[in-house]
Amino acid sequence: MGYSHLKQFKTTYNLKNRVSPTIYIPSVKSQGKVATTPNFVSICLGIKTCLAFSIWLRRFHGMRSRGFSSQTSYLHLETFSFKPLLFSFLSMSLLNNSCDPNCVIVFEGPRLHLRSIRDIEMGEELTISYIETMMPTPDRQQHLKRQYCFECDCPMCHSQSKDADMLAGDEQAWKEAKEAINKMGAPKSQEEWEQALVTCQTLLKKNATRLPDTNIYQLKVLDFAMDACINLGLLEEALLYGHRTLEPYRVYYSGFHPLRAVQMMRVAKLQCSHDLFPQALETLKEAYDIMKVTHGTEHSLVHDLMMLKEDCEAGLPLE
Repeated sequence: MGYSHLKQFKTTYNLKNRVSPTIYIPSVKSQGKVATTPNFVSICLGIKTCLAFSIWLRRFHGMRSRGFSSQTSYLHLETFSFKPLLFSFLSMSLLNNSCDPNCVIVFEGPRLHLRSIRDIEMGEELTISYIETMMPTPDRQQHLKRQYCFECDCPMCHSQSKDADMLAGDEQAWKEAKEAINKMGAPKSQEEWEQALVTCQTLLKKNATRLPDTNIYQLKVLDFAMDACINLGLLEEALLYGHRTLEPYRVYYSGFHPLRAVQMMRVAKLQCSHDLFPQALETLKEAYDIMKVTHGTEHSLVHDLMMLKEDCEAGLPLE
């Protein structure tokens, strides 16, 4: 169904936060009526050449509708190689920050895709997260102030809704874990990975009753231990750590979030390596349900997921 009119994006400058224009979903007229939710919006983003991107709004006719219902597909804002038709913005900073965003940016080769990750109402601002959100509110605020020179006033920062879970447990224990993580840095040699694993094992044993896995520093230790085991070929132990991360990831990356899907895919690979094919297939199914929204079914990472799924299905015993 074609669309006879697409109102241009409203842009306003947020002087309080000193960040770039606010992007809102435009209204769409279809067959002479303004739709209650837009049926199609497309943002064209330039080829990745440096830290800045060109961003364009383009009007289309006769494009297939992409709905907003959580029962169907989510709004898909994707890149094209066409030349801009209407106007250009100089930077990707056109999108404001939110610590609980409604969009994510995903790369596919040289192309950049902006994809919505939940239902978006007409007139609602499109937001992304500039930083890793699995940090307590004061840390996120400090990071944004230092790197982007503004104070975030998003709903998540106002409510501080997840801070209690992030810092649950014994304060001295998570401070020790935080310090240890910073000291471990980024291991490269086998010896460094071995030392890192010993540190993680010691912390996890010591804090078994002091910190829940939802404490973000306990979770980071689990992640670090999982990576160390994978690098050292200790896949059975890696699976144990990886499995413990799934529930905390669900808490902090709820809904449709690419980081949660990638973590589930990593755990599924470990499950498959131990011939736990039914469990791996279930984990992959959950990861796919997220990735088809966050990445799209044609993304190379989703193709990798489907290949892993085929390997798991081939390993199942014949009925």
